Amino acid sequence: LQGGVRRAGDRLRLTTELSDAETGAIIRADRHDGETGDLFALQDRIAERVIGMIAPQVRERELARALRKPPTSLTAYDLVLRAMAEMRYMDRPSMQRAFTLLREAAALEPAHSLPHSHLAWWHVFWSAQGWSQDWAEDADAADAAARVALERDRNDGMALAVRGLMLSYMQRDFGLARRLLDQAVAVSPSCALAWSCGSSLRAWLDERVEALRWAERAVRLAPLDPFSFLHEQILAHAFYTAERFDDALHWCHTSLANNPRHTPTWRTLIASLVALGRVAEARDPCARLLELQPSFSLEGYARLTPLQGVTRDVFISRLKTAGLPG
Repeated sequence: LQGGVRRAGDRLRLTTELSDAETGAIIRADRHDGETGDLFALQDRIAERVIGMIAPQVRERELARALRKPPTSLTAYDLVLRAMAEMRYMDRPSMQRAFTLLREAAALEPAHSLPHSHLAWWHVFWSAQGWSQDWAEDADAADAAARVALERDRNDGMALAVRGLMLSYMQRDFGLARRLLDQAVAVSPSCALAWSCGSSLRAWLDERVEALRWAERAVRLAPLDPFSFLHEQILAHAFYTAERFDDALHWCHTSLANNPRHTPTWRTLIASLVALGRVAEARDPCARLLELQPSFSLEGYARLTPLQGVTRDVFISRLKTAGLPG
């Protein structure tokens, strides 16, 4: 990363240029304007933007390298990369292949925290899609995998984030979850997943301003992330809980454009349309949700959702108004 700065009175203009260290090819060039009093904030914005550019490109190049390797020479890291490539499609066969790859990675290098943190994430994702046949079993598996990951590396930001998400989403232990998620962003402030998980916790507890702040930070950190649809859905839900339904719709559509198979996005879209009085428009999204999750019922959702109190009741009422089965 190279750059320059120009100053005119109190105004600053910073330019940055991100290039490939091997080839010299320019990956991205940006301009950042501000005032001298904003210098530290400018530095933070530049760092966030560069991280958002570098991390996905590094992962994609490492995945391409892993895909070229013969199966006999794959490391645990290679297997995790392959699993992540499968998980982002969010269909059952891909998710099942991802699970097999993660189990192989954990067996190959049991001292490595990464396979275990991703196994925990897999169980949460699988359950959120509505595919779990035994919620308690998946919750226990997610908890066990997250615990193992943290035993291997107590400062693994992703493991902290996933365990915090699991405790809040699957076990309703919001107090411990909050401590873990705060710790996750402290040790890994560039981890978009940690910020998104922290936003989800705050949205479920109706902490609207903070839920939005955390979700917006996650989206800024992950503009090219293959799981950007997840961060966008969490931002959409934060807007929904803040009763900014037009903004929620915008981010639902953005998320669905990146991945139309993520069932939580369809639920937030349906509830937002009903909240705006656009019930007829919610019919097609209901049909799409039921295609992805044929077993969906309001009774089952009410039993498992981490939404609390009136927010939960109103959300379910809106899904019912849209025509989803009880």
